[in-house]
Amino acid sequence: MITLPKFKNIKLLDQAFTHRSYLNEAKEKVPSNERLEFLGDSILSFVVSDYLFKLYPNFDEGTLTNLRSLLVNTKNLSQVADKLNFGNRLKLSKGEEESKGRSNPSLLADSLEAFIGAIYLDQDFKEV
Repeated sequence: MITLPKFKNIKLLDQAFTHRSYLNEAKEKVPSNERLEFLGDSILSFVVSDYLFKLYPNFDEGTLTNLRSLLVNTKNLSQVADKLNFGNRLKLSKGEEESKGRSNPSLLADSLEAFIGAIYLDQDFKEV
């Protein structure tokens, strides 16, 4: 079982699971997870790139890029997010909810990237 880190700033955790569709229906003004997703995507890409670079010292740039894309993609990220039960944590609009947004692979993958960005900001790079 995977244990999620405890957040010092719970607002970052909340933001990581706030889809932009939710903003139109929210009573309070809250930010969506899009900026955190941007940050988390870059962090994840760096971590995986660093790992592959060190693991395969004789592989060229193209091969490393292909390997990274096989690992870091919507399908794999959404599967991880699903195992972490991120779909139940998402804040979605009613329309997104009705169109099964909680199980949408793209939304799940985005939430995982946003979560990684939130961990980075709340904790540190080592925790990521």
